[in-house]
Amino acid sequence: MVSFLGGLCAWFFGTIGLAIRPLLLGHIFLVIELILLEWGSRNRRCLWGLPPLFAVWVNCHGSYFFGMGILFVYWIYSFADGKWGLVAAEPRVKQGRKWLGGILILCAVACCCNPVGIRLLLYPLNTLLHQPTGLNAVDEWLPPDMRSGRALGMIGAVIGLLVVALLRRSELRLRELLVLGMAFALALQHVRMLFLFGIVVSPVLCRVLAPVLGEDSKREHPIANAVLIFACVIAVVRGFPAQAELQEQVRKGNPTGAVDYIRRTGLSGPMLNEYVFGDYLIWALPEEKVFIDGRGDVYDWTGVFAEFGKWATLAEDPQVLLEKYHIRLVLLSNGAPMARVMAYLPGWRRAYSDDVAVVFVR
Repeated sequence: MVSFLGGLCAWFFGTIGLAIRPLLLGHIFLVIELILLEWGSRNRRCLWGLPPLFAVWVNCHGSYFFGMGILFVYWIYSFADGKWGLVAAEPRVKQGRKWLGGILILCAVACCCNPVGIRLLLYPLNTLLHQPTGLNAVDEWLPPDMRSGRALGMIGAVIGLLVVALLRRSELRLRELLVLGMAFALALQHVRMLFLFGIVVSPVLCRVLAPVLGEDSKREHPIANAVLIFACVIAVVRGFPAQAELQEQVRKGNPTGAVDYIRRTGLSGPMLNEYVFGDYLIWALPEEKVFIDGRGDVYDWTGVFAEFGKWATLAEDPQVLLEKYHIRLVLLSNGAPMARVMAYLPGWRRAYSDDVAVVFVR
């Protein structure tokens, strides 16, 4: 039951970004890393799985940087020995410390096995320190709303963990607190990091709550486990949307009607599009180059993201951007502020409009 509750906790936070995207691969690799580190505390040979893991991870997603941070924390933690109230550091023999240090070096070398070199290794820092436009404009990079369910759940999980430990006089492991502190700090700054927090906090909650729920960690309950797994599979199958429902979701969230109109009437660019429409347009209207899409870092480096932000918020004369890039076709969401302004610009007219999108041409 404790493991099931831990899985629900990870799912609760994970649904903030549970989609088919490279981010999901990064989180899968993080789970594998934590498992290998846990096994490695009992059998050092399991640690040999970490270098090949990072060699793949660094070529898939920038979250490898957090994975290296966890590995570094484990190595630093190996020098700690003692107990401070409820917080305890598990002593590690000198030979085990050397093993972990050697694995850390091998993982750092494995991260160099990429086609870009040092620039790829520094990319996560570049994102956090040198891409202010994307971090301030993209919803998932903004701090979470502290009144939202997941933010309250995050705070509740941390407080609950500490309260249960105090009431039950349960031991808190220093390495768990250090890693949890890292994840908590990141989740307070960026919505997307709530997924990462869920992965880190779930096993800690399971360990602390097990005595409270009367669970014996050495006992297995195969029938109960099978029932829970079967129930989850049934819920997934029944909850998976049908083809018609998926098409309806696409229609409601994307400019399907506007794309049909552009293709039917033979309109052509250069095109200026809404930021959130970019990814869909790459797939649905490949004959037209998008102005901007979800790869915000690329547009941030070139300054296009900042230019688009000034245009979309009317921070400067909208004609400046339109003339600079010789825009002839504008595709915006119906509720965008610029959708109310475009019709008043000289030479522009509204050619198409529906509940989702509006098209302007000149």
